[in-house]
Amino acid sequence: MLGQSITATQAGTAAATLTAPTRLPGGSCQFGVTGTPRASYSVWFSTNALLPLSAWTAAGLATEVTPGQFQFTATPVPETPAGSSQLRDP
Repeated sequence: MLGQSITATQAGTAAATLTAPTRLPGGSCQFGVTGTPRASYSVWFSTNALLPLSAWTAAGLATEVTPGQFQFTATPVPETPAGSSQLRDP
C-alpha cells in the first residue's frame, strides 16, 4: 500500500484519506491523514487483518500538524512480524 491513498469514512466526521505512506530509515512507517479539523484519529495494528476489530492493538493517535492534516509514525518493535494498520475515529 506504500505510495497509495486510501479513503476511510468515519462516523461523525468527513471521510479521512490516508496519504503518503512511507518507510523511514530505521524501519519506522509514517503516513498522513487528511480529515476533519480537531478530530481524533486513532491507529490500530494487527498481524492478522481478518481478526475482529476488538482483537486489534491500539498503536497511538495521529497528531494534527495543521487543521485537518494529521500524521502518524509507527516505530518498529523488534520481533514483531509485519501487519496491518487501521484508522479509527474514537
